[in-house]
This record gives sequence, C-alpha cells and structure tokens, in this order.
Amino acid sequence: QHVRLTVADSNLTTQRGSLKRMVEKSATERSFKLQKNAAREAELRERPSGCQKWMIRPSRRIGWDLFLCGLVCYVAIVLPYRLGFGVVATGGMKILELAMDFCFIADVVLNFFTITVVRGEQISDPRRVAKMYLKSWFVIDLVSSLPLSLVGYKQSGMLSRMAKLLKISRILKVFRLLRMSKFFEQHADEIEM
Repeated sequence: QHVRLTVADSNLTTQRGSLKRMVEKSATERSFKLQKNAAREAELRERPSGCQKWMIRPSRRIGWDLFLCGLVCYVAIVLPYRLGFGVVATGGMKILELAMDFCFIADVVLNFFTITVVRGEQISDPRRVAKMYLKSWFVIDLVSSLPLSLVGYKQSGMLSRMAKLLKISRILKVFRLLRMSKFFEQHADEIEM
C-alpha cells in the first residue's frame, strides 16, 4: 500500500508540474496577446480616422526620406560637375546613377500612399492625397526621376532636342533640395543631429 501511495504521489506531483507549466504558458500567451492588442490599438489611435491600412504615416518614412536626402546631396554635387564639364557617367557610376533614378521613381509611387499633413491636419484619404500630390510636386518628381539616359536617339535633329531635355530633367533633380528643407522642418523634433 505504501508503494502505491508513493507512485500515486509521484503521479500527482507530475500532474501538478504539468498543470503549473500549462497555466504559466497560458498566462504568458495571454500577456503577449494583450501587449499585441495594446500596440495595435495605439497604432489605430495614432492613425487618422478613415485612414486605410496601407497608407503610410510620415513618421514611418523618415529612414527612406533621409536616404533620399543623401541621394539628392549626391546629385546636387555631381550634377553641376557633369553638366559643366560634359562628363558622362560610365561603368559602375552609370549603374549607380541609374539605381538612384529608380529610387526616385519608387519615391514618386510612395508619395501616392503617404498620409499628407497640411496645416497640422493629417489627410489620409487616398484620393485627396493623390490629388494634392498631382497638383504639387508630381510633375517635377516624375520628370526628374525618369532615366532619360536610357532613351536611344536615332535622328540627328532629335538628338540635340533630346539632349537639352535630358539636361533640363537633370537640373530638376536639384529642385528636390526644396523638398529636403520641407522634410527637415517637419521632422526636426524626431531627428537629432
């Protein structure tokens, strides 16, 4: 009988341990779910009412915008040199500058999906955002982002006109410096220099 009690006590102890682990695991999972729900609720509170899930808050674009600021600085330094001395990018530099053009094109697309702040009001309606972007920076962004260096020229008369268009589109990239100043005004509190 004593042996049976010991075995029963051992089984009971094992069951208690299992039960305790199950309760602890359940409590941990509930705690994780509560934290996840709290984070989701905080994000929803931060998002303007009526905002689509896929719209990007300006605070989520800071890293991307800083990256673009670096690209614009490169363009602002290299472009006058290239235009003034007639230096054409070749090899790795041509590939780098082409990749930069594609980054600028990606930025044009992202601007259609980024919540816009006007006079302290966040505008998150995709149609309004698109309309505002189309009326403001879209044309300059698009023309300056197109990799016109890839366009082939067949006719000699067309060549000189296209070369002028190419130079003008490159100069428009410098206008992105104006957008950089606006970016730094908006995010001065978030960026410590």
